[in-house]
Amino acid sequence: NSNYPNPFNPVTTISFNVKEGENAKLSIFNVKGQIVESRQYTAGSHEHIWNAAGKTSGVYFYKLQTDSYTKTKRMLLLK
Repeated sequence: NSNYPNPFNPVTTISFNVKEGENAKLSIFNVKGQIVESRQYTAGSHEHIWNAAGKTSGVYFYKLQTDSYTKTKRMLLLK
């Protein structure tokens, strides 16, 4: 899973795959640990387009969780 572009302004696309028979939760957090967006996904290939218009510049994190996998990655919003 990855996001592109990174750094971004104001839109980035997070691409990931979810294994057959699993569900996923994608959460986007600010540096204070507050969830700014969260979505559920089923099995398959996905692209989540995050529009951060109205958000402040800085570091954000996205966490992808499935039944068998958890990964957190960093994104940088530059305005």
